[in-house]
Amino acid sequence: MRSKFLTALLVILPYAGWAQTPLSAIDWLNGNPPVHLGDPTPVWPVNPITSQPLDKPNMDAAGLLPQTVTGFPMDLWEGSQTADLVAQIGTLPAPKLPALQALLHTLLLAEARAPSGGGDGAFLFARLDLLTRLGAVDPAMGLANLPNSAPPELQARRLALALLQDPLGASCPADFGAWADYTTKIFCTARSGDWERAEIIFETAQSLGLLADHRLDLLAAFLDQPSQNNRPEAPTAQDAAMALTIGEPYATHQLPLPFSYADLNGTSGWKPAILAAERLVRAGAIDPNLLWGIYTDQTPAASGGVWDRAAAFANFRAALDASDTNKIADQLQAIWPLLQAEGLDIAFAETFAPRLAAFNWPASAQPQLANLLLAASRQLPAHWVFGSPDITFAQEVISGRAAWTRPQSQLQTQIRRGFISGLPDKQANYVNQGQFGAALLQAIVDIETGFANQSDQLADGLAALRLLGLDHVARAASVQILLRSRL
Repeated sequence: MRSKFLTALLVILPYAGWAQTPLSAIDWLNGNPPVHLGDPTPVWPVNPITSQPLDKPNMDAAGLLPQTVTGFPMDLWEGSQTADLVAQIGTLPAPKLPALQALLHTLLLAEARAPSGGGDGAFLFARLDLLTRLGAVDPAMGLANLPNSAPPELQARRLALALLQDPLGASCPADFGAWADYTTKIFCTARSGDWERAEIIFETAQSLGLLADHRLDLLAAFLDQPSQNNRPEAPTAQDAAMALTIGEPYATHQLPLPFSYADLNGTSGWKPAILAAERLVRAGAIDPNLLWGIYTDQTPAASGGVWDRAAAFANFRAALDASDTNKIADQLQAIWPLLQAEGLDIAFAETFAPRLAAFNWPASAQPQLANLLLAASRQLPAHWVFGSPDITFAQEVISGRAAWTRPQSQLQTQIRRGFISGLPDKQANYVNQGQFGAALLQAIVDIETGFANQSDQLADGLAALRLLGLDHVARAASVQILLRSRL
């Protein structure tokens, strides 16, 4: 479990940093000279990183990533009201751009002083719920296990996360009888081996009318009693675990993202495992190397869809292992559009860019390599020339010259505005009140919404990131937008 958690953290750390390491120096690009992306002046001083004790134990201050890792100030949330942050986090849409996915995960896991007006765990619970919704189950479990005290709300979340990680093997807490609802008491009592007592609790709850009909049927089937085969349409982690136990699992691709973990354990079959891993990589929730390994677990026995992607990756990997640039170029041309159509291109680029950049590429292969290197936020060699205005503009963004480049489209105009504009009013209001974390959350929403709607919000969000000290994230997001807009 510890190794799974550390692997999950590797997914979010590359973009972490408050006006610190440029994106080109992320973990999987170690060994390459860092690309200087400029040093915009933040709207408030970025103080040296210091270590300071929290005033008192507070669940809402729990964080997995220390300030030395994130670079975020310790007062990231302190100026905000807990209720306001809980509402903001609760309505936050899941980002589609990998740079923003990583930034959001880092924000939610950062160690910082608690917001005002709370202390009862509401802010921690909101972060746990959003991390879970985003598919970041392993980091969420690590965060949930930090507080020493565990009220019922936290205990219930710990159990749900454990069941998402391992629906068949997860153990219930020893003290579940002190805080659990009837469904949990029945489930955990049975899982502990005391089926007779579980049946007594079930019959009591049934006679008192304390269980909804659909859950009543599922619990009956779980206890090997007659059932009408009704199932909850919006299952909980316990529901999914019970359904799997009785051999009637839910189709996880029809369920929310965190349920996809159940298909990664090797018991669901190769295709469900690939689809689950693709879904989680697309969301920035797991290390992409897990997907690349699953792609090559077996040899596709059919074609089309997922099988084409698995076969294309296997061919690419064989060419890469042979260091044959001609074959690599051919296989890249085959696999890139397949992965791009599935939103997996950025993860692929970030994994393989370091190795591919080391080859001497002929001119005919350079256009294809340009997409991949830019997707990994790497500068292109100076002698490479392209006719595509998006590729040329993306190179200017990565090189720190977006403000001096003439845009060739409305999208480029919005991106350029993000690198020359001042702090938008919305974020300025947050900053003036010391609500730095809230300002960053708003910037994420503005960029995603602005890209989807081709609106001024895109420029506002990019400007906010830049002036809040995250210029490297703004540049990475801009390039990803340019590449995604070409689909």
